[in-house]
Amino acid sequence: MTCKGIKVLWKAPVRMGAISAVRTTGGTDATRLLKRMVALQSHRGSELFGVSTSKEHMITSSLDEFSQLKTSNSAIAYNLMRIDDQDEPQPIRSNDLSYIIECDYAEFYSSPTGFLEYLHGDPYECLRKLITEWDGQYAIAILKEGEIYAARDPVGLKPLYYASSNGIDALASEKKALWGIGLTSVYSFPPGHVWRLGDNRPSPVIEINSQKSFVQPADKITPKLTELLEEAVYERANRLDRIGICFSGGVDSAIITHLLSKLDIEVRAFIVGMDNSPETESACEAAEMLGVKSIVSEYSLDDVDSTLYKCVWRVEDYNIVKLGIAIPFAWCASSAFKTGFRYLISGQGADELFCGYHKFLRILREKGGKSLELATIESIREAHRTSFQVVEQAVAPEKVKILHPFADLNLIIFGLAIPSDLKVQGPYDGLRKRILRDAGLRLGLPEEIIMKPKRAIQYSTWVDKGISMAAKRKRLKTRKYVRKIFEESFKTLMGEPEA
Repeated sequence: MTCKGIKVLWKAPVRMGAISAVRTTGGTDATRLLKRMVALQSHRGSELFGVSTSKEHMITSSLDEFSQLKTSNSAIAYNLMRIDDQDEPQPIRSNDLSYIIECDYAEFYSSPTGFLEYLHGDPYECLRKLITEWDGQYAIAILKEGEIYAARDPVGLKPLYYASSNGIDALASEKKALWGIGLTSVYSFPPGHVWRLGDNRPSPVIEINSQKSFVQPADKITPKLTELLEEAVYERANRLDRIGICFSGGVDSAIITHLLSKLDIEVRAFIVGMDNSPETESACEAAEMLGVKSIVSEYSLDDVDSTLYKCVWRVEDYNIVKLGIAIPFAWCASSAFKTGFRYLISGQGADELFCGYHKFLRILREKGGKSLELATIESIREAHRTSFQVVEQAVAPEKVKILHPFADLNLIIFGLAIPSDLKVQGPYDGLRKRILRDAGLRLGLPEEIIMKPKRAIQYSTWVDKGISMAAKRKRLKTRKYVRKIFEESFKTLMGEPEA
């Protein structure tokens, strides 16, 4: 598996929204279903709505105008969250082709209109070629001659879901849009896959697999790792004027912050947590050591409770770990937007790639090194479900985009070839991520920051305690309380999180 090309063609459009697409058989009108899907994703954009069928194309500020469309068995639509006057509504229409690209970053991408140059010929093969050749975070839907085609980036950084039942094939940026048209069995669109709606399931183009392990010692591997980290940050941030970092003061966010500080852009460290969280002061000290200004936001128990309700709706899940991740990222995004930042960058993906989670020690103790390597691969493959789409869906309604350099495909491929004993030094290694820490030292970061033990974001911000305390106020156990919020939020849609 390779990712060709390093040349950055990406500019920095700050637009976002939601994709909806429906193909039907048996006479069901796709446009009627689409109107419901678009309405359920209005928190991702409601300034303009676009819809294309094989014969019609409409851009409107009112969903009611969808009722004027003629009956069709296939259609795609887009919610636009406009942040800049130059933001383009979608779908883009060109002759018999309509398409949507929901993109935060991609090496091939400059604008929705400019994307047309990559769509000559069979859409299915065009999408296969794009996924093979280019890294990024994107989801794409194409309508041509009544057929709909879709693709998702190789790591699964942009959320996309699909479902098929009773003559309806559909996909959307969020599950609720599919639940809302009666499709209760909804699946996360597999990363690096392409789907022609009507086919049995999405087909793989790129999948993350094991790599042949390096035989060189750590001091020979670390320089290349450092180079790839620098490239991953540069490629995502170099066209921006300003960017915020979701900053914890740990090794992942510290490395990114240091690399951002070397670029000619304005950088802010956004630090969030519950009132009096001891990690807040520690993070502020780390930001000061790195020479980056910080913006600190502290939240009350009432804030945790209100944000919990929002994040259950956004993330479409009652998993406490996922919500513990979503809440602090939603806070970071809210703080960023209020202070004029439209892009954030995160350290998500580092723990999966460099064995940062405590679970990796248990696997090493109980099953050995080979099982640890397999667990690392599986953790990266599942990160779109456990991390990336959770974070994106928490952040997007705040009108902020979030980038993930540790999810760079070249970096992932390289990282998987690093022997596990260079990441974890034995089954009782309290630090873990050893070679990443070596890279941080090589970059010149303070040892005090680099050797700081990991604490998951839900613990360092005290959000996990906040959720438990909010449940206790209602005289409910935590899991029951969160499940109750989910059921109340989605009772009219009858949906369930993906297993």
